[in-house]
Amino acid sequence: MLLCFSTLLLASLLWPQSTAIRCLDSTNTLEDMIICFDSYTVPPNSYSDINAYNAVQPHSHEKTAWNTIIASLLIVDSNCTSSLLPAALSGVYSVSLFREAGTGGRSFCVLSEVNSKDSHYARGWGLMVVPATRSAVSRYIHISAPHPKADGNTPEQAAILFKNTGAKSLFVAGRHRNAFSVEKACVGGDYSKTDAAHEVV
Repeated sequence: MLLCFSTLLLASLLWPQSTAIRCLDSTNTLEDMIICFDSYTVPPNSYSDINAYNAVQPHSHEKTAWNTIIASLLIVDSNCTSSLLPAALSGVYSVSLFREAGTGGRSFCVLSEVNSKDSHYARGWGLMVVPATRSAVSRYIHISAPHPKADGNTPEQAAILFKNTGAKSLFVAGRHRNAFSVEKACVGGDYSKTDAAHEVV
């Protein structure tokens, strides 16, 4: 019995289980939802080597699927459903309608990661939000927060700016800029491979 328990404990330490991310169910406003998701940002020095980094990078079919879903989100108009999500991203990401609580609460279509490991995003590819209807868009601009955790409360600030200006879309990176602190070869300087403002995946 003791051996069995020890084996299970060791397995849980070596291979942490995925845990569902519940930010869409546990928050009432867009800002609070973004703050919740931001808590899952992959922290600095999470990838010990290139193999660990490559293990969480999207494969070519996932990149294609990602491009497809982003294009679909940009033309959402009262049709934000899971049917928009390409099969290649099923179980990794979800598309959900998020309605703010209270009278006059706004609705948004959210592309978000489904699971976490070690209390952080399992993949860390980022989070995208668009207004649920085209009529809610008053400015065709894109708001982004490429440096979560590294630059103060920028995801929350970006969310407030996105919502209050009627912008077209919001993107929040899913990894700290130094999640993999290996210098990007073609840029150099202090920019790591996980710096979303300076690296192209």
